[in-house]
Amino acid sequence: MYTPPEGVEVLKLEHIGKFTVAQVRNNRPGTNRNVKGVGVSRCSFLDRFNEERGTNIALGRACRALSKKENSELIHNPFMG
Repeated sequence: MYTPPEGVEVLKLEHIGKFTVAQVRNNRPGTNRNVKGVGVSRCSFLDRFNEERGTNIALGRACRALSKKENSELIHNPFMG
């Protein structure tokens, strides 16, 4: 299972149908705790649903989105925010 980097707190992890949504924030001292990263994974209707894999993808995307926001980078992936 995917483990977020040290200091990153998972705020929300929801499984909604074939979607998994993760929301994370940075808990390290000296960082803006209001910045949140969101990641979404979607399982195709042709695929077999795998909850663990969907969770790993959503958490990875949320952590990447958080990192990009903290570094003021653009996010070009519609499954990250």
